[in-house]
Amino acid sequence: MAFEGMFIELMKKNVALGIEEKESLRSLGEELGLKKESVFDVDFWQKFENFIAVDC
Repeated sequence: MAFEGMFIELMKKNVALGIEEKESLRSLGEELGLKKESVFDVDFWQKFENFIAVDC
């Protein structure tokens, strides 16, 4: 839940991340099961994927 909540806020603020950060955060999100289930936003994973895909 904390990862999802933090990234919802970061996505709202459009925080810039480096490629290595994006890759490691995507892996962490998958390990936490957010690709399959989210708490705050049912569309979280798609929004997260779109967010980390920017400027890759």
